[in-house]
Amino acid sequence: MYTKVMPTAPKARILLIDDSRPDLRVLTEIATAHGWAVSVAFNGKDGYHKALLSPFDLILLDVNMPELDGFGTCRLLKASPQTRHIPVIFLSAAGEQLQRLDGLLIGAVDYIVKSYANEEEIAARIAIGLQRASHPATQETDDPSLNNALPSAVLVRAAKKILLQHIAHPPTARAQALRKPDANMLGNLLTLVRLGEVSAIEEWCVSLELAQPELHAFAQQVQQAVRRLDFECLELLVQSE
Repeated sequence: MYTKVMPTAPKARILLIDDSRPDLRVLTEIATAHGWAVSVAFNGKDGYHKALLSPFDLILLDVNMPELDGFGTCRLLKASPQTRHIPVIFLSAAGEQLQRLDGLLIGAVDYIVKSYANEEEIAARIAIGLQRASHPATQETDDPSLNNALPSAVLVRAAKKILLQHIAHPPTARAQALRKPDANMLGNLLTLVRLGEVSAIEEWCVSLELAQPELHAFAQQVQQAVRRLDFECLELLVQSE
């Protein structure tokens, strides 16, 4: 059980890269309980591309992954001008000193052993890692039009706009009987699913339930799937609508 802490500033954005869904679920619970926004990737290549697409404040990166391992992924991240400033914390089931040193030498700022027995220590290490971010993804700019311009923020804002229109102009009884979300909203959700934006999908569900209570069951299905990190199920669920 994790005690939720309400953030007083814009949510820090964390990318979790790990091929183990159970480990990702534990880390997602810890991070969201402390008010941090989470995105996930299930392999190094996907994580690297997601880091290029959207700015993050911190990356938690598993060492032992097939094909492109954590060390290889970290080298790619540190070689790119777009991502080299993002602090990286390695995750590993092993605690060998040589492996930890290798990780630090290629640019990681910390190492978490994957016992996850002490979530308070993990949260503290994440918080320290976030303090090292030299270009915070949540930092506001002098140009208001650029603030909240992250792909996930743009999509959630678009969904909320559609929902506000839905409230102002309620659908007909026949449309309500279909119990289907707006096509544009479904398109936004599908993009969030493909980006692995866990926190943004949760926010999408809350917005949907507020505006269209009749879609409570659909929103609950989406929430349950995202909490399992079952993105294949999510994509099928969206496309079936």
